[in-house]
Amino acid sequence: MTDKFINQIFKNNDKKIPLWLKLINGINLIPILAYPLVFMFSFFLMDNPNIIIGLGSFFLVNSYPLVLIGTIYLSFILYLKNKIILAISIPITVSYILITFFTNTFHH
Repeated sequence: MTDKFINQIFKNNDKKIPLWLKLINGINLIPILAYPLVFMFSFFLMDNPNIIIGLGSFFLVNSYPLVLIGTIYLSFILYLKNKIILAISIPITVSYILITFFTNTFHH
């Protein structure tokens, strides 16, 4: 299934993914560049006296690249099924949520 998906995106065929959608999704992947810092600082989440909350928040914070990659995959699949509005709105919505979360978290 993955080979078929990669061939549909990068090969020249009648349902080729346009450059503008690749750019939107590429911009959506920029927060992954901060992943090494996030991973390093997420170890401080273990200081929580409740070990379950500490481990849960550790794994939740460190799984954000999987969410971003999943939205990119979903965006390309939806575009190939001719649902352009959903293909554009999902990455933009996820980016907005992440930006809002991080600006509200680190604002104080």
